Amino acid sequence: MIKWFSRLGGSSEGGFGLQAKGYRNFPSSICQLPSTKSILSSVRGAVLALTLAMSGAAQAQVTNLFEDFSSLSAGGDTASSGTGSPSSTTVASISNTFTTCSNAYAAGGKVKLGTSSNPGFIVSRSLNLSANSGVFTVAFKVKGWSTIEGKLLVSSGGLTNTNTYSAVMSSTSYESFTNTFSNGTSTSTITLATSAKRAFLDDVVVTQAGGQPLISTSGNVSSLFTVPGLASEAGIFNVSGSSLSANIIISAPVGLEISTNSSSGYGSSVTLTQSGGTIASTPIYVRIPASASAGTLSLSLTISSTGATDVPVAVSGIVLSPVVIPFGPQDFEANTIPFFTYSVAGTKNWAYTNSTLGGGTNTAATN
Repeated sequence: MIKWFSRLGGSSEGGFGLQAKGYRNFPSSICQLPSTKSILSSVRGAVLALTLAMSGAAQAQVTNLFEDFSSLSAGGDTASSGTGSPSSTTVASISNTFTTCSNAYAAGGKVKLGTSSNPGFIVSRSLNLSANSGVFTVAFKVKGWSTIEGKLLVSSGGLTNTNTYSAVMSSTSYESFTNTFSNGTSTSTITLATSAKRAFLDDVVVTQAGGQPLISTSGNVSSLFTVPGLASEAGIFNVSGSSLSANIIISAPVGLEISTNSSSGYGSSVTLTQSGGTIASTPIYVRIPASASAGTLSLSLTISSTGATDVPVAVSGIVLSPVVIPFGPQDFEANTIPFFTYSVAGTKNWAYTNSTLGGGTNTAATN
């Protein structure tokens, strides 16, 4: 017999090419093959279709930076000298949050800024604060030295907020402040400094005011299906993101594979890299892998990013069993014209498995 199958594309006239030579007296009834169009019609209601569903999400605060100074465990914040006093060793940087420091000292899980004669400051790493029209907040806790020696200044992009506090070293509690800015950019830095001499600082938190990481999808894919041993043609939809604090990850379950390239790079996951909190609309290609078994599919892709609501993408599809055409046995005669021809334009895929003839030479057609 000859077994054939075809990579069926978007056209309902797609098919296969098959030519066998050297047969005669072949019953016409065996030559009657169902057209690809009729096969497509019978499965049109069950071909793969992607339904993109995106869940809405309420607005929320997105934390761009948090530092509790727990790494600065040396020293203390309750005395000016001796036990409970700050460390005398300056700090050059603090974790990966404040990368530039001047006259900064560890103080038992807090940071002391300034000396008896000079102010001190810490400067954050570059932050993407361009989302939400550049609106963001800086919250922190502060208390002074044994007496109040100045104010606490918070600066970003040339703007400075001045914070007046009254708590001093002997107090067991810190005063809390929140400063709002509206000049955030994709490369903002934040400076916290004493206006004069010394103060203690704790729990600095930078948030976007109302910025919610958002994943968006668009596009629909239909009429995708395949046969065992052959990957389906790729369907396409688009993914974008805004107000992001992390990359977008798209995950595919067993039975599907995805890529950002229509012809290569297929796998179980795709990572889209955010820049400035955004990801431009990016095409994602999804297909049924060659390893899929015959049957129907009802699966779901998952699109996720830190702080954003996961977006599911429902996927259904069908894997067709190959068509088997029985031939012969028939008399064989070499060098005769083809007894049967069926062809369409374009590249198709089919397989010749074996034949049983009454004698002579078996001739297998090629793709």
